Amino acid sequence: MFSIFGVVSSEERPLDDVIRKMFDAIAGRGGDTEAVHRRHSPCLGLGVRGSEQYVSRALVKNASESIVAVIEGEIYNERELGSLLGDALVSPDKESVFSTIIPLYEKFGKDFPKYLNGIFVIVLWDRDANSVYMARDHLGGRSLFYTIQQNSLLFASGLQALLQSGLFSPALSETGIYRYLSSTAISPPYTMFEDVYCLRPGTVAVYHQGRIAEHDYWGLKDIQEEYSRTEDDFTEELRELILDSIRLRADYGGTFGSLLSGGIDSSLIAATLVTHKKTQSFPGCSIAFDEQYFSDAPLQQIMYQRYPIEKVNAILRIDEFAKIFQQAAAFLDSPVNDHAYVGMYKAFELVKETGCSVGFDGIGADQIFCSTTSHGEREFQRFLRIPSCFRQGVLHRLFPSIPLGNTLPHKVLRLLYRIGLADDERHLTWIPSFYDHRTPVMKNHSLLSTLDPLSVGKAYIAETALRDPLNIYHYGLIKTFLPDDLVFKNERMASANHIVNRMPFLDFRLAEQALKTPQHFKIRQPSAEDDGARLIYKKAIQGLLPDEILFHKKERGFSHPTSVWFRHELKDLVHDTLFSPQSRYLDFVDKAYVHQIFSEHTTGKVNHDYLLNSLMILEFWLKAFTAPSAEK
Repeated sequence: MFSIFGVVSSEERPLDDVIRKMFDAIAGRGGDTEAVHRRHSPCLGLGVRGSEQYVSRALVKNASESIVAVIEGEIYNERELGSLLGDALVSPDKESVFSTIIPLYEKFGKDFPKYLNGIFVIVLWDRDANSVYMARDHLGGRSLFYTIQQNSLLFASGLQALLQSGLFSPALSETGIYRYLSSTAISPPYTMFEDVYCLRPGTVAVYHQGRIAEHDYWGLKDIQEEYSRTEDDFTEELRELILDSIRLRADYGGTFGSLLSGGIDSSLIAATLVTHKKTQSFPGCSIAFDEQYFSDAPLQQIMYQRYPIEKVNAILRIDEFAKIFQQAAAFLDSPVNDHAYVGMYKAFELVKETGCSVGFDGIGADQIFCSTTSHGEREFQRFLRIPSCFRQGVLHRLFPSIPLGNTLPHKVLRLLYRIGLADDERHLTWIPSFYDHRTPVMKNHSLLSTLDPLSVGKAYIAETALRDPLNIYHYGLIKTFLPDDLVFKNERMASANHIVNRMPFLDFRLAEQALKTPQHFKIRQPSAEDDGARLIYKKAIQGLLPDEILFHKKERGFSHPTSVWFRHELKDLVHDTLFSPQSRYLDFVDKAYVHQIFSEHTTGKVNHDYLLNSLMILEFWLKAFTAPSAEK
């Protein structure tokens, strides 16, 4: 593991103390070796922190040192880059692949990340252009935070490096809290702090003369469905892309294990690793629960019995869940309303205990290939025949807020509310949050009229050239929920254990291929035997993993029994977290409304699992990243 950090100032100032503070602040991401490029005119320091074997490779320069770059992550297509650059790079290999960054920049300018296949953040300084280029990979496998303070650009792959730099006093953003509570995560460029930003996936941010200008280097928004192609065409191409993606990452090196949830995606990766690497055995790390409904141990056991995979398994029980739930929030530089970070932390802890440095991770396939969670949007398409003027002009006025409850009348009213939503609003609000509640959760009600918390997601949906409603829906997921919640959560839990998580489904070629595929090849009405989802994906990978897993009709994804625990064993933890006199989130949130939600959930009246998780994670995060308010 390694991380990047640095400061570029237009003023001459001593930077050694700032660099030292930033270096110390990202210790939690692993490694204790430093490599820093320093200059006094202009005044800058570009640094890498990590293990000794990596840091020297992650800081690269041209011969005159007029261009310098620091890189975090992994780049897998070194052979392709060698062919692309020709004489600029001879015989590329995994040890020297980072040395392609400067030749790529010199040849393609700010579009250079377009040609990289991997998970990365890169910061490149060009003396002659008097500019800094900050790049993030296509699908957000790594994150970069930045701020402009005192005529200086500060950046780091860990937020604490900025907060503890000493160059400014961080101010918590009330609008950031509102954005978080209205979704599952905050979409970049916004964060939980004023004037602190996160780089959007698939972009380069150019810092020049004290200003930031964003550039989209990935043309995913221009992708269109290819209706003239056959299902067999898509199937054959998709199969080769999936296998190539896994093989590229398997060949990158390192001692690896693989997460093994029992689902299709992690099982496919593990089975392909076995056949490709022809190794006798590698660790397959899995999490199970005593509560049988939430446990996939029988599916995991199929993989352990069928392949030479070493069984590394743990039962995640209530006490350990509660401990990790509270402590691991400190590794989330931005809070995510997803308690699955607990299981991911435990899974990567198992990878670490096996002595591996890499854990393969199956995240991303659901959001790319139309999973069972897409059925709600699929079924909703029949209501699109109702004129939008009636849906949004009449129904939305009659049902302007989402009803909460489990009764049939509540469900009918909730359907009418959703019919009245604009399409982009509906796409972004399938997962429960505090968005559009009758009682605003924020104390500051003026935010409701002055800020659209879904503005980032709506802008993405508005830009796409796609035509199929489900493809548009998944474009929104690929640009928001996937990188901002799922990938971010997994990467932060892996790095907390000093593990690199490799995610084959985060290959940008797969996202492009999936969106080119018309929706009727992906999903249909489910039956008693068939979940009707990810059709072309399943056809493409048939024969690569056991049919018992491929065609198993799962009722849920990777989830934890918190809906039960919060009513019983963890009820006191929920109460003490949310209603302590020292609870920091209550500076911003309506306490009476939270009491109502808590009461309805713990009495079994309504399942408010998502909402309670959202508030508890916010409180844990605030305790890790902020000081108590003065009046407390």
